[in-house]
Amino acid sequence: MSDLRHRTAFYPGTCRICGARFAKGDQIVYQGFYPRGQKCSHAGCFDKRDVAADRRAQEEAAAARAEQERAEASASAAEAQADEQDQATASEAVQAEAEEEKAEVEEQETRHPAYERLRRWVNAGVTRIWITGAAGTGKTYACEQLAREMGVPIYIMTPIESRYDALGYNDAHGRYVETPIYRWAVDPNPRAMLVLDEVDGFQPGAMISINAIMANGLGVFPHAQIPIAPTKIIVGTANTIGDGPDVKYSGRLAQDASVVDRFAGWLPWGVDEQVERRIALAKTPAATTERAVNASQAVRAVLLARKIDLDWGPRRTYAVAALRAAGETLREAVLVAGLLRLPEHLDVLREAGLY
Repeated sequence: MSDLRHRTAFYPGTCRICGARFAKGDQIVYQGFYPRGQKCSHAGCFDKRDVAADRRAQEEAAAARAEQERAEASASAAEAQADEQDQATASEAVQAEAEEEKAEVEEQETRHPAYERLRRWVNAGVTRIWITGAAGTGKTYACEQLAREMGVPIYIMTPIESRYDALGYNDAHGRYVETPIYRWAVDPNPRAMLVLDEVDGFQPGAMISINAIMANGLGVFPHAQIPIAPTKIIVGTANTIGDGPDVKYSGRLAQDASVVDRFAGWLPWGVDEQVERRIALAKTPAATTERAVNASQAVRAVLLARKIDLDWGPRRTYAVAALRAAGETLREAVLVAGLLRLPEHLDVLREAGLY
């Protein structure tokens, strides 16, 4: 699977090809899992990438010529050190192999406990899945992990306001403007994955417009009707079960019953504190991180015991670890990471052993 991803921009950024700014809602192309800054490009600019590739090739050729000149100037010294360099190269190769094995083990270890259930559902032919859990618990990342494991392309659609955001539209020149849903629909891979990220934030009317795609095997786009293979996967990630807002997720929308009915199963995705700890240590490899994680998890336990509706998911833990590594005391790191939002924050600190 290519690591190129297509989606609607959720944040403004800078095109890595033309250098111009793109706005929220523009169609972008990016590599990796977190589209930020120079990693993104306009979808239109992407067709012109050969120009940028030529420029990079010229720069690389110039760098290669300079390197060759330096190598020729130091040829005699290089010969004297040949044995030592061979040994270093062999050592680096062994180290690189060990690091690669370590990365594979770490990726395996940081899989959420519910990941195996998600994989089992998909392998058994359950292709319409709603994953629900607190913010920051790795729902979307699990979809990316599964797509990599299966070797299938993944398309991510962020919250939409209208049917045109979902299905595209014909512009003033009669050209069809694509969306991630369309690119997923025409992808030849029969198991391509579409992730409706934050699906409980989609406008209900816009969601109704893709009902035929969800269950009837047909994508009705402004310029064409595309048959949808039933083996293609649609996963909705959400903080609720689609029945509307609650105290913590007040911006969520109740989805139409016809939309909800098209999902085959709801997969709970809770906080796994062992996974949370490993990710925190990987994100902030500092001597202070272990205690920061312990403190954050202690705060979460107090909040749950007191039945306080303050969302204290893994992102709060990662924030506490980063703030502690930046020099904040443990108590201050917890406070500024979000606990100050509570009037009773001092009581929570005392019960968590941080005051």
